[in-house]
Amino acid sequence: MSVQRFFTTKEVAGLMRVAATTVHKRHCAVGNFWGVLPVKTPNGKLLWPADAIEALLEKHEAGQTV
Repeated sequence: MSVQRFFTTKEVAGLMRVAATTVHKRHCAVGNFWGVLPVKTPNGKLLWPADAIEALLEKHEAGQTV
């Protein structure tokens, strides 16, 4: 059984080189962040699957449209 890793919104923002509010705004507007769906914790924070965020970064670095 593998344990799934997650990033916080602040970590995602740092990796994507945007403000954390940008991640929140995108999630509120369309329900995801460029196709990545977060997990909401009981205290209301969003956690983003690390594998999906890393795949999104790879596409971006390869010059593919996200």
